[in-house]
Amino acid sequence: MSSIQDFTPWLAVAHKRMRENPLGAYVVQDERDRSLLIEWTIGLLTDERIVEIKRTLVDLGCRRTVGAEIDFLKKNPSSVTTDGFLKVCAPLFAEGVAAVDWQKCYDTLDASLRNIYTADLKKFGEEVLKRIQHDVFIFVTAKDVVTDELVGFVSGGVTAGSALGDMKIISCLVDDAYCNFGIERLLLAGLLKALPSTLRLFTGVRPTNQYLLEVYDELRFDRVASVEYDKNHPIDLSSWILFSYDVMIKGML
Repeated sequence: MSSIQDFTPWLAVAHKRMRENPLGAYVVQDERDRSLLIEWTIGLLTDERIVEIKRTLVDLGCRRTVGAEIDFLKKNPSSVTTDGFLKVCAPLFAEGVAAVDWQKCYDTLDASLRNIYTADLKKFGEEVLKRIQHDVFIFVTAKDVVTDELVGFVSGGVTAGSALGDMKIISCLVDDAYCNFGIERLLLAGLLKALPSTLRLFTGVRPTNQYLLEVYDELRFDRVASVEYDKNHPIDLSSWILFSYDVMIKGML
């Protein structure tokens, strides 16, 4: 097993935070003055607490992600052969775009994403585990204080290949009924509270996802041409619009 001395300095910082402050919670108000409980957890993908959190997010995650992915695929059908997540639909394109059963495509992506949220990573084999075993992930959830309903979540990651101070935003999803009330900002602020030494947030948004594009623009994220990131987690630049937020320049969200 690797010791912390084997990590890059930034990954070592993330591991230290993970050990000393793995959990946090506080109450905030959204733009309708509704009280929300913000909870964050830092851990490895193989940690039981992270496994359990991911399982609670699967329904909202699929509901908010799969439709957006289908919208992108319909306008960019060639991505079915190049985009890692969408490749699972490639067999459905065997007879051409005109013959695609989009409901089957939706169901295929939904099943694939549910597997990502719920699968036991130990079953993916040693090679896969070797690439991600030390990566640190942060999950931040927002729940209605009164009903305990999950209204949104964000996930972020720090890997051995992350530039100093960088955190990648993997997902930022809010339930339809709670959109347009500033919850994305509250969730992203939770990432910075969970790992306060973060210097930059960055993410990618499908060019067809107008809602998220507007969210990041409103939060003063900068659109950038490229980002430096872990080669074990490549980004297909043709499939994403990239955003970056410099915490040192712009301050906390």
